[in-house]
Amino acid sequence: MNNNDMIFPDIKIINVNEYKDIIYYVAESVKKSCKCPNCGTISLRMHSKHLRTIKDISQIGKKTIIKLIEHKYFCDNPKCERKIFTETFDFIDTKQRITKRAIELILSFAMFMSAEQTSKILKKYFIDISPDTILNIIKNKINIEQKEVNKIGIDDFSFKKRQRYGTVICDLESHKIIDIIEGRDLESIKEWLSKYNNIEIISRDGSYTYSGAITQTDDRIIQITDRFHLIKNLIEDVKEYIKKEYGTRIIIDEASNKENQCNTDNDDKVNEESDNEEQSLTISEQKKWELIQKVKELKEQGLTDSKIAIELNLDRRTVKKYRLADKPINHRRSKKKTILDSYKDEIANIYEKTKIAKKIYEILKEKGYKGSYSTIKNYIKELEKNKKKRKFININKIMKIISANKISDEEKKILEIIIEKYEGIKLMYKIINEFKDIIKNRKIEKLEGYIKNIKKLKIKEINRFIEGIEKDKEAVKNAILYRYSNGLIEGIINKLKTIKRQMYGRASLILLRNKLILSTDL
Repeated sequence: MNNNDMIFPDIKIINVNEYKDIIYYVAESVKKSCKCPNCGTISLRMHSKHLRTIKDISQIGKKTIIKLIEHKYFCDNPKCERKIFTETFDFIDTKQRITKRAIELILSFAMFMSAEQTSKILKKYFIDISPDTILNIIKNKINIEQKEVNKIGIDDFSFKKRQRYGTVICDLESHKIIDIIEGRDLESIKEWLSKYNNIEIISRDGSYTYSGAITQTDDRIIQITDRFHLIKNLIEDVKEYIKKEYGTRIIIDEASNKENQCNTDNDDKVNEESDNEEQSLTISEQKKWELIQKVKELKEQGLTDSKIAIELNLDRRTVKKYRLADKPINHRRSKKKTILDSYKDEIANIYEKTKIAKKIYEILKEKGYKGSYSTIKNYIKELEKNKKKRKFININKIMKIISANKISDEEKKILEIIIEKYEGIKLMYKIINEFKDIIKNRKIEKLEGYIKNIKKLKIKEINRFIEGIEKDKEAVKNAILYRYSNGLIEGIINKLKTIKRQMYGRASLILLRNKLILSTDL
């Protein structure tokens, strides 16, 4: 390796030594002057030199240590409070002992796993670093420029459900996380917002706390309520109405006549099938019929039964049987006759008057029935089962069908049945889709008419939704007019939950905040 091949500017390699699994670079600054970090005065007067030990990423599969000889300079500005300062370099931060590129590598692992795991993995990359150092790097690696933040999204999350909450704030333009603050109360949000005087737009959910905090901080800020939550609230209220009116499930199709027919009809079907055997053969029966045709063809060609048997690998008796067959051969069993067959019509008539099996048994016994009571009882159960056989659909499925943007062909058929059979659900379907149309196609001029029409219906559950819209009407109108929404921040909160799990819920707010912010920068 050429000693001058070091990729860092402003330093010169003096010597390279290898010891076991470590490469030591001895380097010195080549700068002849340096700018004072306090006043910016360029100094040419060197004060002294000192040695700084720096860790870098591995080289050729070995740990890399740089022993850098740095220069200290005098500040010649008499007004500057700092008299002596140390020169700085682009490849490493002030007072750091790890290069920037090594820190980037550390962070790329630390964002997606715990500090303990990161430390173990980095050892395989020949970087020795403790978990505590990794945590310190994360805590110190944040820089937010307040002047660039003017369109933000805001939403809450739980540190511990029902006990402790926080608020996530993100930039709607850059899609990056700005901050995490503890709490979701009015004062916490106002305090944070007061630090950012250039905010123009805020997207939020329907929280009155967030709305109040924004209004009290600066009533010129444009508030946009989240479209997803608007539609979600409507669907939940519709669900409550359907549950109240129709219960948790509804009938969408009664058993067909075929299903409700008694066994006598099934007997007729079996007889009908026996008359049309050739038209409804199974696969095996079809193959056998083709083989019979083959036997007949060979016989017409003058072959004896013995030769046909050898040709087709069949027994001679089978060949004779096939040769004489004039229709497909099957071994289907015909419906076995039972003692009940002659009484089924009678049972059906009695069943309309009384459904008690014991009474039906006694009436039939008087008419000459000699079978057992259990036979009657089982047949009555079968009749009841067929009579009650209906197709139900639960409320969750109903809501999916009437509110989804895309549904399958089968669901379309169910939807047609529902809206034809149930007027209340048909109305709810119309209410949901009209509102979605206003939101999707930005038909803000139709919002007032929609609200008036809903109020005329005087449905308690839906009026609750309308009351919510009217309390936050400006934000709802902005949701229709503007493209911004909280969809971005919902995804960020999912990422936050993943990071929380990696940290086992034991990390501080600062660490969680920084890990989440840095995770969007990598």
